[in-house]
Amino acid sequence: MLKNYKDSPLTNNALYIYAETLYEQGNYAKSAEEFEKLYKLFPDGNKAVAALYKLALSYQKLGHPTEAQEAFENILTVYPGSREALDAEKQIMNGTPKDWSGS
Repeated sequence: MLKNYKDSPLTNNALYIYAETLYEQGNYAKSAEEFEKLYKLFPDGNKAVAALYKLALSYQKLGHPTEAQEAFENILTVYPGSREALDAEKQIMNGTPKDWSGS
C-alpha cells in the first residue's frame, strides 16, 4: 500500500486500522512499530495524533515507561487541546512511569 498508494488520502487510515488491529490482538511490539511508522510517514495526517497516543499506550503495555512518557509529552507539546492531549495528561497524572508495569 505504501509503495503504490502513498499519496492516497486513505493510506494513513488503512495503516492506522492495521496498527490498531495489532494492538487489539495484543501484539504490542508490532503495533508500536506500525504506529511509529505511521506517525513518521504522515506527521500531518488525520491519524497522526491518534497514532502517537496509541504508540504511547503500546509502550505502556510493553513495559517501556520512558518511551511512553516521551510520547505522551510529545502529544501535549505538538497537539495541545486535542482529545488525545487531554487523555495523555490524564495518563501522566494517574501514574508515574515507574508505576507503568506493562500490564
